[in-house]
Amino acid sequence: MTDEARPAVVLVHGYGMTGLVMSPLGLRLARCGFATRNFTYRDVRAPLAENAERLSRFVESLGCGAPHLVGHSLGGLLILRMLADQDHPAVGRAVLLGTPCCGSFAARWLYAHGATRWIVGKSVRSGILEERPGWTGNGELGVIAGTRPIGLGRLIPGLPRPNDGLVTVEETRLPGATDRIALKVSHTEMLVSGPVARQVCAFLRDGKFRRPIAQSPD
Repeated sequence: MTDEARPAVVLVHGYGMTGLVMSPLGLRLARCGFATRNFTYRDVRAPLAENAERLSRFVESLGCGAPHLVGHSLGGLLILRMLADQDHPAVGRAVLLGTPCCGSFAARWLYAHGATRWIVGKSVRSGILEERPGWTGNGELGVIAGTRPIGLGRLIPGLPRPNDGLVTVEETRLPGATDRIALKVSHTEMLVSGPVARQVCAFLRDGKFRRPIAQSPD
């Protein structure tokens, strides 16, 4: 099957990364029958709203109907911000991976300390610390949270558990989401995890996650 005949999926990376980090997930989604496209944005220098406009133009430029969307961490908030715009392009289903939909203890802690404030870029400040995008409930949206506490969060005192090493499970809760699931992966492991990829494929195909959860290695 050619890429033109496959359902399209736009992959949106998280903070401090580029679209290349989504490639392992993209390869697994390709084996599920999807054609993936990576979207790269300026998370440090541009606010979330500006990046959401760029994402909207990118989706429209694909000319492939209504592509699905998958966002990791801050990339999920970028998707939500685009979908909050009434003029956003037509899209299919969306999956958020480790996205701090209702705030971030880690981001607040980093911003509150002078020595680490520089880490928090404009997209994080505008999309997490100042005004987080909501969810209208229109369309099908799935949320995957991680429960393996390995990552930068181990250096942040008092990060609530369960967490994925950076984002807590509670912070990923999004009222109105179609389905949500928690997997034993860390924040970064989500990008290379076989079980995560299988759950993303299941939701993009069927609008719901697969249960019972398969935790076998890939």
